[in-house]
Amino acid sequence: MGKGSRNRQVRTDDKVANPQKYVQKKPAPKYPTYIALAVIVVVAIALIFSSLSNSGMFLRMQTPMSSEHFDVTGTMMSYYAHTVYSNFINSQEQTYGSYLDSLSSYGYTIYTLLGINPDESLAKQVYDAETGETWYDYFMGMARDQVEEILLYCEGARAAGITLDEDDMSEIDLSVQMIATYGTLYGYSTNSYLSSLYGVGVREKDIRAAMELSTLASKYVTQLGEEFENAATAQDVASFFEENKNDYLSADYLVYTLKADITNDSTDEEIAAAKAEIDAVVETLTTATTADDFRAAVKAHLMADITEADEDAEADVEKTLDAMLVENYTYSVSTEQGMWIFGDEADAAAVNTTHKVVTDTTVPAEGEEETSTTSKAYTVTVYFLTRAASRNEDPTYDISYLALSSASYKAEDAEAALAAFESKGITKDNLLALGSEYSSYTACTSAEYTSDGFFAMDEVDSWVYSGERAAGDYALLTATSGSTTYYIIVLIDEVAESVWYVDALNGLITSQTEEWKENAAKTYPVKVTEKQLN
Repeated sequence: MGKGSRNRQVRTDDKVANPQKYVQKKPAPKYPTYIALAVIVVVAIALIFSSLSNSGMFLRMQTPMSSEHFDVTGTMMSYYAHTVYSNFINSQEQTYGSYLDSLSSYGYTIYTLLGINPDESLAKQVYDAETGETWYDYFMGMARDQVEEILLYCEGARAAGITLDEDDMSEIDLSVQMIATYGTLYGYSTNSYLSSLYGVGVREKDIRAAMELSTLASKYVTQLGEEFENAATAQDVASFFEENKNDYLSADYLVYTLKADITNDSTDEEIAAAKAEIDAVVETLTTATTADDFRAAVKAHLMADITEADEDAEADVEKTLDAMLVENYTYSVSTEQGMWIFGDEADAAAVNTTHKVVTDTTVPAEGEEETSTTSKAYTVTVYFLTRAASRNEDPTYDISYLALSSASYKAEDAEAALAAFESKGITKDNLLALGSEYSSYTACTSAEYTSDGFFAMDEVDSWVYSGERAAGDYALLTATSGSTTYYIIVLIDEVAESVWYVDALNGLITSQTEEWKENAAKTYPVKVTEKQLN
């Protein structure tokens, strides 16, 4: 074996014994550098993406809803959805205001009452346990319906040649400026404040675009309603009333409830005596043939416990008597008195007749045994009909008014306003012109006064609906609402159609508008991109 062969053999044997000595040394890979570079790129992309997302660019590029000539972007949809949500919360707060006030000391808010956590995604909070619908689904569904109507009305406006004018744009400018001003007061930039109100990425141009669509739609709805109203004849309204009579029938009645003084510990003798006492009063009430007779019988019953002159007690009795009157009770057959007034049975109510509803729980229901916890009560409610089921012939009034709050004005200020009104001339325009002279006025406007209770202030409502009003009548009235006093100058502009006519006309217009929408949905189909909407 030659020397070269021997050396090769030695190396071969050595490789077998020590293979690591013969592994080729490659340069160390530069992975850490690559990874660092990749991380930097990813972070940069994430920052750019986040910035663009926060700016609303991606939402703005989407068109979740559109019609042939109008588009609603993702940011506009966010504005509409958040507006629906906030309006819902505000309306619920007004509805349950006094109830919420009583629970405020316990930390209850409108969100507590509704079962909504405002700090958690609405998409994770169930609204309907049976269907699995979330609060997000609920509000987005409302927003979707609203936007669909807006698009249909905008298409209608375009077809009718209706556009936004300078006054419309000025109102939109004012609305945007007010939002920006509130943002500044709260320490926000305009964009930050808009995002906090309407969703991440929503900017001024988005809410302007949304407001322009809403304003155009509203403008067309107004014109559409005016066209339907101008085209409606008295016969059209009367026919619509007859076709939908139950929607417009109403009645007036007096109602009084008597309750026997019975407890779970009362003996049979005590219960019988208490019932007999109630039945005696009821007999007097049910024999009344006029409203005055009915009131007199109730008053005699209430005054029986007043042994000597007590002005406060007598005043309370008068309040009770006034509270007995229920006016414009609308069609219902879900209650016993509703069946009596509106039902088809032979003893349907007639004017100046009575009806009694007896609730007796002193005896267990059939098949039940009396126990120590059995509730015992005996109540009788008596109804006295003063106006049978019919259409309401009371007149409506077109009025103008200036309302000054006592928080800013005194009685003498209101007297001065009245004197200024009289000196300028008793006209609608002169009264409304006074509004600009009072920077803190509560309201200065005109309205269609269609039913008693418009102001929800007895002092004003009783004056307007005294049955003595005529066009041109006016008065300075002092009224209260809660703890606030108001000085209100009211002018009767016109004594208008009866309540039933106005209600039926509005119903006819609503019906025709709904029919227009059904046809418009076929003419101007609205495209919905579900993936983008969700």
